[in-house]
Amino acid sequence: MQSNKPALNGKVRYTTRRYKCPHCGSCAKVRSSKEESKLVTKRYLQCQNIECGHTYATMEEIVHTITPSAMPDPSVNLEVRGITTKTVNG
Repeated sequence: MQSNKPALNGKVRYTTRRYKCPHCGSCAKVRSSKEESKLVTKRYLQCQNIECGHTYATMEEIVHTITPSAMPDPSVNLEVRGITTKTVNG
């Protein structure tokens, strides 16, 4: 998953989400991905630890809206929840 972040020189730079192998904890690299729907993406990953070599798939889903789009797509129906924080009662 990549996200756009403005760089100091005004150009867009890309950051990459870090995935961990569920077996050895090493970094895993996205090898390919497939958009299942507008809200769901399937990603195929490979552990970068050559001694492990685990390959696996993940499903990434958009579950709710925090801030509504200024250009909403009528075919996308997401609940608006905003940001919530958990409090711990002592």
